[in-house]
Amino acid sequence: MSIKNLVNKYIMWNWSWNLDSALRYKHLINFIGKSDPEIIVEIGSGSRGISAYAKVESIGVDLAFDRGIESGLQKRVLASGNSLPFDDSSVDIVLSVDMLEHVPQSIRPSIIQEMFRVVRSDGLLYVAVPVGRDAQKADRRVYDSFFKIKGKAHPMLLDHVEHGLPDKEEIVSLVEGFAAIRGWEVTKSENTPIWLWEWNLMTFAVERWIPGLRHLQRLLLQPFFPLLSRCKSNNNYRIILIAQRGNHAS
Repeated sequence: MSIKNLVNKYIMWNWSWNLDSALRYKHLINFIGKSDPEIIVEIGSGSRGISAYAKVESIGVDLAFDRGIESGLQKRVLASGNSLPFDDSSVDIVLSVDMLEHVPQSIRPSIIQEMFRVVRSDGLLYVAVPVGRDAQKADRRVYDSFFKIKGKAHPMLLDHVEHGLPDKEEIVSLVEGFAAIRGWEVTKSENTPIWLWEWNLMTFAVERWIPGLRHLQRLLLQPFFPLLSRCKSNNNYRIILIAQRGNHAS
């Protein structure tokens, strides 16, 4: 194998895992390991999605995919989250992770409604989304530092900064409202201390202190993920809502 191929292989390996995404999926991965679902659909998955972390087949739904990234276990479907190309009650797990903040507030109800439409009566719906003013302030600090150092907008945070993050109450009300129609229960938790989220982005995306460190992010962070995932705070970056029938949400 040539040096160029080795470098490319390392680059793909390095960016097929990152701390923030691993934290987003952590609770759901634990559930998948216990339930062994057949059909997992991720709304706004991007070109990697949960398959890169849970090592299971999934259907990623998005408006576009990076064809330079291998699909791996992810099957890709071009579609909008508010018009899913799946039958009623046909999906074991439907999830949306850090996607709802990228769409207009007026569209969010129809996306949540579609997610409830396609999930089976014994399935699970999983929503994770950054919320609140403190998370938004952290977004702005990271975005401004990235722009100052890189001379361009941070692609992930551009929508966050231009449109703001959803209110926690808005997202909770949406999920609980549609869950109540089905007689489902919703459990709520918070995810990723804001200080940890900001430190990670400042260190490995902005490279505020050590240029080039992004190329070592997986080597440096993945071994410490079990420890980092246990970090607790009263001020967290995102909420996680899990909806399902009966008293089984975890």
